[in-house]
Amino acid sequence: HHCPWINNCVGARNRSSFYLFISLLLADAAAVAALSADALLEPSPHPAPDERPTTLLWLALAVAAPASLLLARFWLHRTRNALANLTTNERLNRRRYAHFRSPNGALVNPFDRGAARNCIAFLCPAKPRTASLLSAA
Repeated sequence: HHCPWINNCVGARNRSSFYLFISLLLADAAAVAALSADALLEPSPHPAPDERPTTLLWLALAVAAPASLLLARFWLHRTRNALANLTTNERLNRRRYAHFRSPNGALVNPFDRGAARNCIAFLCPAKPRTASLLSAA
């Protein structure tokens, strides 16, 4: 699907890069929020209170803290999908797809290979075969 954050489509060939991008973005936003809060709570080494950039710190905290929470939720959904070897579309619409039903009608995940193998497949996707490799075989 198309992601407006990176102005590109996210799919099998770049989903691990997108996951890394989201992970680093979350770590950055959380660090800005934590460091801003720490600087605001720490006693000022400056003798005059006007010398401390509190407005900028409050602004950084006001932007980074909510962004961290939203990114954490987004990251958790991506992580859950990676652990189950599902896309967001498959997770949201699995009741509609016949291949997610067992013969007795229960919901199953035919793509699940266990959390460790799912993560390896997600983070290290197999390279697609090229026409030159196929013609040489």
